[in-house]
Amino acid sequence: MFATEALKGAGCFDATVGTFEAAEDYLAAMQSIIVSPIVIVGLDAPVSFEVKEEVDPERRYNYGAIIRTNR
Repeated sequence: MFATEALKGAGCFDATVGTFEAAEDYLAAMQSIIVSPIVIVGLDAPVSFEVKEEVDPERRYNYGAIIRTNR
């Protein structure tokens, strides 16, 4: 399973998270050497909540706060 670009942005994921779109590109380039079927699943961003990046000034680190949205 991979996060889509929409989920990566909504979830405040950093650059180390691989995306569904990137996996599609990599697998398309390797289709001649991969002989077994592969199923990839892309998880889309949720509609009922979002993750907002917060900063703790005392400890000097960032964390994600889950905020409910009414879409």
